[in-house]
Amino acid sequence: MVDQVWQLLKMLERYLSNAHWKKFNACHDIVMMDYSGTGFSGPYMCQDLLDSLSMINRAEILENSKKKKTIELYASCRDSLNSKNIPIEAFTTFQAVADAEEIRKSLSIDQWDIYSVSYGTFAAMMYMRYFESSLGNVVLDSPCSSKCQKFQFCTHDE
Repeated sequence: MVDQVWQLLKMLERYLSNAHWKKFNACHDIVMMDYSGTGFSGPYMCQDLLDSLSMINRAEILENSKKKKTIELYASCRDSLNSKNIPIEAFTTFQAVADAEEIRKSLSIDQWDIYSVSYGTFAAMMYMRYFESSLGNVVLDSPCSSKCQKFQFCTHDE
């Protein structure tokens, strides 16, 4: 976990010290979001999940075995959360977008521009669908298709 925080800080340092970001930040306020369960967001509800996934990915085993072990880890995490009465069905893209909309309101921002990357592009498209009047400009960098099936992006052999 400490390594992940260190990586995040180094990444932020790289972005924020970049001349383009400095120019951009001189004219704009920047709000960065890392959706629950993605990237470096925390606290993690399944504490050992990332370390275990990393170990599986480094292991010298067949890809099918890696997939099977990964699915088992996620199932174990799901079962653990269910046993604690944590409603995992509430962790949806729409909920993340609705949370972002509440953040916009609490910051008293009439409209904001969104720069989104990877999964954030999927969330940005949903934001455009439900909260269009809250948006100015939207940039989708490395977009995920809004028609992408669940976990389709995780498979390499299709």
